Amino acid sequence: MKKDEHSIAKELYDSYLVLRDAMADSDTFSDFYDIVDNIIVPLCGYDISIATKVWVELLERYYPKASKVSYGTLTNHAVDAIPWYQLRDALKESPELKEYLFAKNPDGNPLYLQYFIRDLVTHGEIDFADELLTLQMQNHSGDHDPDKTLYETLHTLASSGHSRWLIKLPGIEFIEKWLPKVQSTRDQAAIKIALISLRNCVLGNEPRGAMPASIMGEFEEPIQEILKERARQAQAQPQEADGVSTEEHTPQENDSKANAEPTEEPVAMENSIDETALNEALQELNAMIGLVSVKDDVERMTNLARVSLIRKSRGIKTPDISLHLVFAGNPGTGKTTVARIIGKIYHALGILTKGHFVEVDRADLVAEYVGQTAPKTKKVIESALGGVLFIDEAYSLAPDDGFRDFGKEAIETLLKEMEDNREDFVVIVAGYNDLMSHFIDSNPGLKSRFNKYIYFSDYAGDELHEIFHKFLKENEFDITQAADAAVKNYLSVLADNHDANFGNARDIRNLFERIISNQANRVVRYKNIPSDELQQIVPEDLVGVIPVREN
Repeated sequence: MKKDEHSIAKELYDSYLVLRDAMADSDTFSDFYDIVDNIIVPLCGYDISIATKVWVELLERYYPKASKVSYGTLTNHAVDAIPWYQLRDALKESPELKEYLFAKNPDGNPLYLQYFIRDLVTHGEIDFADELLTLQMQNHSGDHDPDKTLYETLHTLASSGHSRWLIKLPGIEFIEKWLPKVQSTRDQAAIKIALISLRNCVLGNEPRGAMPASIMGEFEEPIQEILKERARQAQAQPQEADGVSTEEHTPQENDSKANAEPTEEPVAMENSIDETALNEALQELNAMIGLVSVKDDVERMTNLARVSLIRKSRGIKTPDISLHLVFAGNPGTGKTTVARIIGKIYHALGILTKGHFVEVDRADLVAEYVGQTAPKTKKVIESALGGVLFIDEAYSLAPDDGFRDFGKEAIETLLKEMEDNREDFVVIVAGYNDLMSHFIDSNPGLKSRFNKYIYFSDYAGDELHEIFHKFLKENEFDITQAADAAVKNYLSVLADNHDANFGNARDIRNLFERIISNQANRVVRYKNIPSDELQQIVPEDLVGVIPVREN
């Protein structure tokens, strides 16, 4: 371990000791969120052994008198905030932590257990997932319902779109092994239905496919009624946007496909990419003026996502990739437009089922009164599922003096929903460079989820001039050579000498609108306005807008 990492870990542990001593005689647990967020979560990234030591010590100390809320704070909140691979390492490092989380939890399973088990299975950690689920099923403390826990875990694994991309045959065998232990017949039926579609997907027969109506005869009630409803839905929507197929197959066809070698899987994965839509989105990006580094970043992201999908389909180990992004730059630099295009790219790749775009700011997420912000934020998020949620001026959710600000509640709700819906939801936060750094640093959960920055530089003088000509062309205006030379010279000076309030393309639009307003005042004096005058910009139209040299 690097020396600086060791020093950071030691500082975090020393901070914990101070808090622990301060809480020595306290029966309240109000500081636990701070301990989890500011000590346990970052420690997992620097020193797993110290992190588990702190976590277990807190559990051992407060478990005998802990309420459900306090225990959940030490388990659910931490499980949500810590990346799955760090949580895996922590559990393997500490048998005591594993015992507390999976065998002694009075609340039942940690809130995000099903997603953690899913990550273990889809990354080939089958034996460890089996060990943890066995411990969880033996846990009968508190209100824990083992059968409910098992159903939720297996159903999440079998039905999740995330699993359809990543799971392999050992994962299906894992589900099938545990399925008979689900007590409810109807719950078993729901998992079996999801398994059939999942198996077809893994074998490459029906990637992300709907349930063929022809297989309904293989099952008795209560599966029959569920399958009939699925068949009616499939007939009403013969082709979903994400490539869902309702093509029917005979039982014999399905049997032969189920027994086929899984070598066809990569073909199904690679063919699921909509190359036409992908090329159109990339062409739209490349047609934008300037943004050389941004275009390069997006191209790299696209290539990485494409190759990762192919690697996963072929069973090759692939590192986790966060799709969430930070757009840092001044206003008018194209952040919103690029965010829209990224939604189209991810949809074309099959990562997002819809690829639509929802743009919001603080006012759309934060309410005025206690208890209103979380529902308001969640409603916005639900509207963006399957696509991109773009939060402009995101730094306003974490103001410097916002200790009691409701923006913190909006951030916590956002982080939870990002975890719950991580297989089909992308968040892009945007704002000024320095303010976005402050925003991301305001919450450890933000730092763990937003690790990719794209920087939008201010436009150069020639790029501003090109943007001005774009407005001319779009609105069918011409400009004389003299007037154009004056505009070009002004924009060159502006690019090198603007203040902090410069709005880039937005200011060019304002400039254009002021010029055509002058032009309208000029040509309206004609009794019969010639068509060429209606379209012509001359030096006179620039007066009062930009400096114009006299001949």
